[in-house]
Amino acid sequence: MDDPFFKKMAAQGQSLFEAAGDHGAWNTGFVWPNESEYVISVGGTDLTTNGPGKGWASETVWVDGGGGISPDHRPIPSWQKLKGVITKANKGSTKYRNGPDVSANSNFTFYVCADQTTCTANNFGGTSFAAPMWAGYLALTNQQAHTKGDKPPGFINPTIYPLGLGSGYKTDFHDITVGTNGFPATKGYDLATGWGSPNKSGLINALAK
Repeated sequence: MDDPFFKKMAAQGQSLFEAAGDHGAWNTGFVWPNESEYVISVGGTDLTTNGPGKGWASETVWVDGGGGISPDHRPIPSWQKLKGVITKANKGSTKYRNGPDVSANSNFTFYVCADQTTCTANNFGGTSFAAPMWAGYLALTNQQAHTKGDKPPGFINPTIYPLGLGSGYKTDFHDITVGTNGFPATKGYDLATGWGSPNKSGLINALAK
């Protein structure tokens, strides 16, 4: 089992982002290590911008994005037990690990260059793109914290759940409320997109303190 390694990484202040999968809701099957409480599970969205280089316009659930309730009945972590996280609307479990925790664009809208030869547009996608984008975003957070002489955020799951329940939620995240992966998108946390995607520098500022 990899969990002792993930636990050690979290204790050392490292955030490990894992793609939540590209087959919709976790009904059955192998979704590890998304079920680990020491891993940040990243779901998928379908992003619309205002045009090239013009920023965010809207986001909906990417229908194939993974998420749901731990098929192996891994216990729910403490931060998902906070009042207001699991609701009747999002259909989450109060006993078992829910995922994803966060999300980012996963639809087939990426420009990809490989082997220093060819580049393609709109041929590739999936939550395997979303997870490293979150890792890059956290790298920017760590950079800002270092520049300001602040403590880096470390393993972020225990922090982002209280942020999601707080008054600054819409400054920190884009709340995805439209669409389904088998579980419905709802206001706040849900099993289709977690807390949503990062909102510009809002979440960086909230984490880099």
